[in-house]
Amino acid sequence: MFESWMTTKNAIEISSPRLYARVTPPRFRVRGTILKNIYDEFYGLDVNMYDHKGHFFQGMSPRVIVKKNLFSFFRNRFNFFFDVELNHIEGSGIFIVEVESRKGEYKLLPLIFEGANKDIFTKYTSSDFKEILDEGVKKIKYLKKRWVSYLKELDHIQQRISNRKIWNEISTILEESEENFGEIVHLDEEEERGLIDEKYRDALDWHGELLRGVAGRMNGFDFVVNSRDHIPRHFHIFHKGKGVHARFLYPEIQLYDYKGDSNEIGSKEVKRIQKYFSDSQNFEVLKAEFDRQILE
Repeated sequence: MFESWMTTKNAIEISSPRLYARVTPPRFRVRGTILKNIYDEFYGLDVNMYDHKGHFFQGMSPRVIVKKNLFSFFRNRFNFFFDVELNHIEGSGIFIVEVESRKGEYKLLPLIFEGANKDIFTKYTSSDFKEILDEGVKKIKYLKKRWVSYLKELDHIQQRISNRKIWNEISTILEESEENFGEIVHLDEEEERGLIDEKYRDALDWHGELLRGVAGRMNGFDFVVNSRDHIPRHFHIFHKGKGVHARFLYPEIQLYDYKGDSNEIGSKEVKRIQKYFSDSQNFEVLKAEFDRQILE
């Protein structure tokens, strides 16, 4: 379900602005390049924004434009750019921009925002800003690794759940009680999931609401199942950078509604999500998570 997410050196490069640059409102443009063999046209590139402590800025996920032309055929990299709006950030401060690919390749760009509050620049020197931003980058890298490790361990349990029918058939052959066998597997799985949750508590707290039931990830969107929700049957779709919390009907994979003050998903993104689950392997992972929760 989840790939290794090994980071290829220089897979994504940012040419401007430079590291620790001072940017001003209302907007600035980020330019860079990505290796051809890393870029996935269907999933595109995702942008996340963090404060200097590594916390997500909600509702800030610019659309990335990847430029392809005749000269791209002779090069091993694609150019990309996106615009970052700063109008709704109050005062001044420091923050970190992240560009991420489908395979988990990412680049972090620490920046200084010159807003209305100029006092911050009399209290801190450029060296102070750099030191604070470096700590934020270090924290983000650490928590991203922890989150991926959590998903991998969760995936191992999910694979065992998918094979439960096979094991139940074996238990029948061995003249064991299928019901009892199922209970034993259930208890073992729940205990192990609880241990994994505690092991990666820092990454779970950092990632927010997505603590359980993760059934897939696409271009910054997380697909989460909570089968104890009221009918009609549905699953949740989160995007922290874009401030999205939507619900899609299952098994129809149709947009149902939004939770709270969620931002909306564009029609193109809806089609991308539907295309993601048109892949039988992705849909089976979603189905397996619904089936697992029904058995609990």
